[in-house]
Amino acid sequence: MIVKNGKIIGRGHTSKLGGPHAEINALHVAGAEAKDATVYVTLEPCAHWGHTGPCCEALTKAKVKRVVIGIRDPFPLVNGKGIEHLKKHGVDRHRTKKLIKYTSTAIFSHDDVKDPPNPANHHDQFFEEGAL
Repeated sequence: MIVKNGKIIGRGHTSKLGGPHAEINALHVAGAEAKDATVYVTLEPCAHWGHTGPCCEALTKAKVKRVVIGIRDPFPLVNGKGIEHLKKHGVDRHRTKKLIKYTSTAIFSHDDVKDPPNPANHHDQFFEEGAL
């Protein structure tokens, strides 16, 4: 999800095998508006070439301001490399487990979470666990 000035400007999910990842799909929707926006991802942006190019590079090319990451990607070809790329290119990085709970609720409608916060309206709530 990509948020700018309190408004969701792009959403995306990972396509079927071989297709674009969620970040790429959301950037496509947001277009040039992604510049200086905040991107929320459940998993660290990929940092390698596979079927598609590295999402971390697409995010820095789009000149996003901040990326809020739910969890670090344990896959050996990524595992911190996406975060390092963002850091090297001056993108603010934050991690929060709340994002995973919010996203799970938004996608699967778990009953254990009532009225989850919308990152577009309450994005500061997602930064409390600190910068990466």
